[in-house]
Amino acid sequence: MAQTLILLWMVLAGPLVLFFIYRVKVAGKILCVILEEDKSVKNRLVKVEGNYISIGDNKYVVNPDAVRLMRYPSGWPIWLQQIVPTCLYRADEVQPLDWTTLEVVNNSASALAAVMEPDWLKLIVRGTKEGSGEGLTSGSRLLNMLGIGVSVITLVMLFYVISRLGAVETLVRGAGG
Repeated sequence: MAQTLILLWMVLAGPLVLFFIYRVKVAGKILCVILEEDKSVKNRLVKVEGNYISIGDNKYVVNPDAVRLMRYPSGWPIWLQQIVPTCLYRADEVQPLDWTTLEVVNNSASALAAVMEPDWLKLIVRGTKEGSGEGLTSGSRLLNMLGIGVSVITLVMLFYVISRLGAVETLVRGAGG
């Protein structure tokens, strides 16, 4: 019986523990996809040091225009994966590559402004956590709260009516009985 209980806890709590382990593992980090000269690909999850990242002896520039959001770790069920900012690099180039053309991303005015912001990676991660920017407006939030309130009142009234019907039924049985 004890083995069954332990196995049940592992099956139920194991994925939840894995979810939080990966959430802590990717916090404040960026996933680097590095194209090697032999056509292989390496994925590295690294911490950003200012505007640069270090992988071994190599340093790479982080450009906000080249950042894409991907799920990590790949191959796991989607509910266990975390969304992380990702950059694409060639092993011998410092600048990131564009994801569609595989050419070096040129710095633009928006990239320069984002790099000047000291916490731009934190802003990207916060934006990812908050969703796609299509948050609820105050009117939508009010309608949701109103709907929940009406639902609760309806349930309370339904239970009240059911309890009264029970009282009416006992009266009818007593009168007829």
